[in-house]
Amino acid sequence: MKITRETVKEMAALAKLRLKEEDIETYVKEFTEILHHFGQIGEEDLTQWTDEDLNSESVRLREDKACFFENKEGLYRNIKNRQGTAIRIPKIVD
Repeated sequence: MKITRETVKEMAALAKLRLKEEDIETYVKEFTEILHHFGQIGEEDLTQWTDEDLNSESVRLREDKACFFENKEGLYRNIKNRQGTAIRIPKIVD
């Protein structure tokens, strides 16, 4: 699948996000890299892996680090309905 500026605009519209024009090209590049990465994973033969392999010390995982996110207003910029730091969403289940 080829990611284009139009694809990014459609995804942003579906997610109800407002993107700056100058950011769209960055998203095209990032989404293309993500799809390429998943394509490479899809080509791998994972049938030889066992649970023991996945739980071994040789599996390299990044270290989880808790960090304070300072740009809260930037995070909430695209949210239409919020109360303090809570995001209000429509009821989906009766």
